[in-house]
Amino acid sequence: MGMFDTIYVKKKLPLTKELKALNVEWDELDFQTKDLENLLDSYEITKAGKLKHFWQKRKWKDDDDAFLKGYFEVVEEEWRDVKHHGTITFYTSICDSKEHHWDLHKDEEQLSYDDIELIEGNDWWVEFEATFTKGKLDEIRLIKANKTPVKERVLNTKNWAMKRAEEEKKISRRVVKFLRKSSLYRGLIHNTIKFENFLHSKVNRILYKL
Repeated sequence: MGMFDTIYVKKKLPLTKELKALNVEWDELDFQTKDLENLLDSYEITKAGKLKHFWQKRKWKDDDDAFLKGYFEVVEEEWRDVKHHGTITFYTSICDSKEHHWDLHKDEEQLSYDDIELIEGNDWWVEFEATFTKGKLDEIRLIKANKTPVKERVLNTKNWAMKRAEEEKKISRRVVKFLRKSSLYRGLIHNTIKFENFLHSKVNRILYKL
């Protein structure tokens, strides 16, 4: 996926009726973008239509208890205007399922196909494009608002997990088959059994004397 920046949008977004119906606080969402510096920094499109960057100044501080014997401490920070000229595409994913989003991820491969059929809701991929002239917002356009059933994603994950498990079994069987043909492996097993028998005999003798 690579590096990106996070962007918050306080300006009202052009939403479809379906998007408006979602239980989402759009001005609190963190969108991602690859059209800025891609340094994992934070940006904001304000209600007034300005693009701002959350700037921080850091200074190294010695600390013997820290992992690297020190760390970079934030000594200054502020939101700074950015005179961006051009477009910025930003996007996010949303799950509108009544079930908790992370619960669906937790044990997908353990879910039965009947359980998956009962899952309701959709996964959304939402993408916008903002156009700026010297840091001032001209417009925001909705580019994509794609939805797919949550159960489709869960089903794909389950099938992938089952396929992966089967491939791992095949690899394991091949490794065992190869090792059984190896004289080194057979010798190792033989010597291990021999040592276990020897150890068992010694322990029995000691116990018998006691």
